[in-house]
Amino acid sequence: SWNDPPVVKYEITNTAKKHHLLNKRVVENETKHQASASSNKIELSDSECKSYISDISEKEFPVACEDNETSENLVKRSETLPLSDEETLSYVVRTLQKILDETADKSEKTTKDVNKRIDIMKDFWNSKLSKEVKNKMFELAQELEKGNIDAALKIQWSLMMENVREVKSWMVGVKHIIEMKKEKTVPDKLQNIDSSSCL
Repeated sequence: SWNDPPVVKYEITNTAKKHHLLNKRVVENETKHQASASSNKIELSDSECKSYISDISEKEFPVACEDNETSENLVKRSETLPLSDEETLSYVVRTLQKILDETADKSEKTTKDVNKRIDIMKDFWNSKLSKEVKNKMFELAQELEKGNIDAALKIQWSLMMENVREVKSWMVGVKHIIEMKKEKTVPDKLQNIDSSSCL
């Protein structure tokens, strides 16, 4: 008969087995997928990770690192000065004035304006300028005296970026003197080259 108990029991058992097999297949597929994903992972040790990050930093951001180092060096060099405030001011003014006096082809108006800016710096020196600004100006004067125009321009740029409130009213005069020194240095170098070639 169609409703015979053994047959019904057999069908139920058979169905349960099929359902169990289906579950097995799903688990097996998931296991294979996990194994495949895990095989594609790359394990790196701590030292390898640090080395990788270091390589990326050096290759991708060399300019930023270089800028930071330059700024740090300027701050370190500006921490101490061998001279008093008065001696530092005297040296800075004397160096700037010497370049202004030695520069040819300068108009009277330009000279007057630059001197005015130097006078403003002198007035601000004792009461309105920080130690950092004084130290940087001392270094700038030293670089100009040595003929290191690029180094002087870097310090001048640093002052304008980091201390603009203190220097904005007179720094244009210092920048003008740096340009004068630069214009004077180029002909001097060309003259030295011509003299050596004649020998």
